[in-house]
Amino acid sequence: DLVGRGSGGQRHLEGDARAERRCISDPCGAEHARNRSARAENRGAMALRIEDSAVRTDTGRQRNANEDSVFTRAPLFVVADGMGGAQAGEVASRMAVEAFDRIEDEQAAPPEELLRHTAQEANREIFDLAQGDTSRSGMGTTLTAALVHGTEISFGHVGDSRAYVF
Repeated sequence: DLVGRGSGGQRHLEGDARAERRCISDPCGAEHARNRSARAENRGAMALRIEDSAVRTDTGRQRNANEDSVFTRAPLFVVADGMGGAQAGEVASRMAVEAFDRIEDEQAAPPEELLRHTAQEANREIFDLAQGDTSRSGMGTTLTAALVHGTEISFGHVGDSRAYVF
């Protein structure tokens, strides 16, 4: 794929990011787990709510031009980072986020399917443009997309850009 053939490695957080709270009187946590489960059944699942969002990009230390493109329309968030050493990385990143902008209904398909289909569509468009224009030959971008739905977040990811969940 031309979309996401970036260079560099990924960094991963060490350890398990989840924490479990245990009652002192119940070191095995069984009573606490039963109570937590009963409370959840009584009140139902709580949907995630997006209070605010912010966007910031940076050229980094090696480039003069910023090849990042972003798209935010809650509940969908996308960042694409054009491949810095390749031709037309800024064009590829813009095309990738524009593919997500064309989504009319975020609930039209299962979240993972929607993200996968849209990333593949962007990849085809970028590939076709690169094949038809020698000045854009080899252009590409990384892509990270997040779609909030109910109590979950689905991610679409290509290349060496990262998404963090805190």
